[in-house]
Amino acid sequence: MNNPYGKAHKAYGAMDDEGKSGVEIVVELYKGMIRFLREAKAAHEVGNHVEMFQKCDRAFKIIEALQAHLNSDGEAAGLAKTLQDFYLTVYTRISKVLDTADPSAEFDSIIASVQQVYESWYKVAYPNSSIATEGVSVKAE
Repeated sequence: MNNPYGKAHKAYGAMDDEGKSGVEIVVELYKGMIRFLREAKAAHEVGNHVEMFQKCDRAFKIIEALQAHLNSDGEAAGLAKTLQDFYLTVYTRISKVLDTADPSAEFDSIIASVQQVYESWYKVAYPNSSIATEGVSVKAE
């Protein structure tokens, strides 16, 4: 794989990135992060904390790769700072999810936050399309 998000791609799993722009890859990574967070929540709800931690780790790897490739030069500096703060907040919230009174509700809240940013990236990547929310909705299907 010859893109800067290779580590995140490994975390996300096999993904065909041929012909995808950087923004389209970012959209796919956000979808993966949402999927892993939903799977972590589901694992928590059945008491499988080993699987929950594995899914959270995969989300962490995506966050780390996205952080590592922020462009803080020129006009992008403000957006990069905002995204850096967002990634740090999400990372911290995931790390402390079991310390909350209601971990399932906290997972839902984290997923909702990530989904909002996903939708913003989706609009940039696919300006003439409606947002594809299949598989990334907050509620389990």
